[in-house]
Amino acid sequence: MLKRRTFLGLAAAVPMITLEDVRKGLDSHLGVTISTADVDHWHDVVIGHASTYGHTPPAELLTGLTPDIAALAELCRTHPHQRDLHVTAARLAGLIGAAHTDLGHDRDAREWLHTSGRIASLVLLDPAGFALPGPRFYGWALAGLAPRALRPRLARLVANGTILETEIMSLIPAVARYRRRLPDALVFGDDELRTLRTLRTRFLCLLAARSALHKSRTTAEGVTRLVPAARVEIVPRTGHALPMDRPDLVVEQILSFVSEEDD
Repeated sequence: MLKRRTFLGLAAAVPMITLEDVRKGLDSHLGVTISTADVDHWHDVVIGHASTYGHTPPAELLTGLTPDIAALAELCRTHPHQRDLHVTAARLAGLIGAAHTDLGHDRDAREWLHTSGRIASLVLLDPAGFALPGPRFYGWALAGLAPRALRPRLARLVANGTILETEIMSLIPAVARYRRRLPDALVFGDDELRTLRTLRTRFLCLLAARSALHKSRTTAEGVTRLVPAARVEIVPRTGHALPMDRPDLVVEQILSFVSEEDD
């Protein structure tokens, strides 16, 4: 028979674990999230860095955002299930990839863009890459150089409503002087499109009905056939600048895609 003194000695040597202790341990790990205010703060930080892109030398941009991407990486590690935080980090990773591209650091650019793509969803707005630019595209682009009196007629002819926006057209001289290094454009053939089957990231592809880059219906059929998981939509009565031609409809399509992903 166990003596009382012996029992008390054992109890003192081995701490008793209660269900309340277990509950507190679980509570400290389950559903750990940072506040909406903190997520909004990091969103604003990323927007701030993005707003300097093209105005700040890429090396200086990378130096300035390094502490922030390090802090975001640590938050993502400690909050592995907080998707809104991960999307914000993905955006900053994509910006780092773009800066490395401008510097000619092709390997670093690929790695950072890969990291960004592993986390974020993808929305393509009448993207290049399905065909080489041809006469229709150059006609679409050069229409902006025409005298202002001719632009309304040209806008209808080449489906380029952007040239009717006075504020945007006033930026053309500055745009013409701006230079940045971009990798050579690649055309996605059937083999390249098939590789997208392996992506776990969902993506939405919005094509302009009157695209200056490609034949939208043929492109939509090809992407849907080769990448069944992709959502492909043709936006009616739009040219290549579809956010300018049908802003409400484009925003509606994107919000619908995002809401489906969150469900």
